[in-house]
Amino acid sequence: TLFRSFDVENYHTSIAAPALFNPLDYFDAKRMDRDMTPIKGMAIVTAREAARNAGIIGPDGKIVQDLDRKKFGSWIGSGIGSTQMLIDVYRAIYEEKNGVVDRRKNTRRGIPLTTGLRIFPEEINGDVARELGLSGWGGSSVEACATGLSNIVEAVRTI
Repeated sequence: TLFRSFDVENYHTSIAAPALFNPLDYFDAKRMDRDMTPIKGMAIVTAREAARNAGIIGPDGKIVQDLDRKKFGSWIGSGIGSTQMLIDVYRAIYEEKNGVVDRRKNTRRGIPLTTGLRIFPEEINGDVARELGLSGWGGSSVEACATGLSNIVEAVRTI
């Protein structure tokens, strides 16, 4: 059985809860090909909706001009960030041939720093801040099951 982007036939569980979110409904295909992952797209769309509901976002999708952008920030967390990005970075570093990992593929010549930086969960928060034009304090906490609560506490402490 194919579930989204990976084969789960050899897994012992039959329970799955995919988020019914298609980034192509909100972003063009060119942007999706660059660096957009579903979790990053979902975070940007959710942040846009929250800002629109708060009345602080203009028609350009950025914080309205008469507000001080330095007073607006974001604090966003996810359990481990983008698992798809982790897989992509792994594949950029190592090559698998017939199920055997060839650790020599990219380790001899090194990998670009930006490739490794793509796996940090904080990247999602940075992308949301850039997308909305926020320049205030922001951050990201990652503590598995406590991520949501931890991010709320950190955001409140920052305020």
